[in-house]
Amino acid sequence: MPLLPPPPPPTAAPRGRRGARRRRRSKRRNWAALPLDVMLYVLHKLDDVELMFGGPARVCRSWHDAVCEPELWRRIDMRGRSLCFRETVSLKNMAQLSIWFSAGQCREFFGQHDVDNELLLFLADRHN
Repeated sequence: MPLLPPPPPPTAAPRGRRGARRRRRSKRRNWAALPLDVMLYVLHKLDDVELMFGGPARVCRSWHDAVCEPELWRRIDMRGRSLCFRETVSLKNMAQLSIWFSAGQCREFFGQHDVDNELLLFLADRHN
């Protein structure tokens, strides 16, 4: 049985700080370059409040644009938010912002205490 040739010697990695920076840079990913469908898949894992007030919209312009995609806002659930945000944010304003993001594609809306006739009319006016 013939012997296989030995493997080639490992290439020496650049030494020093510049070499380390190059290695780190080559491992970085450009999250802004992700396709829109991949970004939307990731963003669907978050709830409405995380989308509005979390960090995704602040990552970069492409992630901000993805957060504003109406597909993410087809189901809006504002139940149970009154205890968390009553002091700092108007739930009515949050609901209106969510409805505005949906661009007429909202199919389900769930709310509790802060839902009034004005908000329901706002929802109806924005629905296609």
